[in-house]
Amino acid sequence: MDKNTFIQNISTLIWWEVNLARVELLINSALAFVNGYTFQSFSIDELSTLPADILSIVSDLVVMKYHDKGNIQSERISDYAISYSTSDLSEQYRSLLNRYVIYHVE
Repeated sequence: MDKNTFIQNISTLIWWEVNLARVELLINSALAFVNGYTFQSFSIDELSTLPADILSIVSDLVVMKYHDKGNIQSERISDYAISYSTSDLSEQYRSLLNRYVIYHVE
């Protein structure tokens, strides 16, 4: 699957007419969170190397954050504060992400 197809697939999960730039921003933010949690370097530009579990978690995080925009009435992307925390993750997602954590042992 290529980047544009992935963005389109997620946008159909959100709503029929969405701002694709906003969806891409949310995908990159979700990937940044996943990378920070797992110490990996997953990228939207290399979707073919992403495990299915990671794609699923990223998709769900994007949909969750898209609908959780609070009371913001603006359509400007810059008005969105996108942040994730481990409290946003269910135990199921946390256990899936734990499979991909790279531990540095000295």
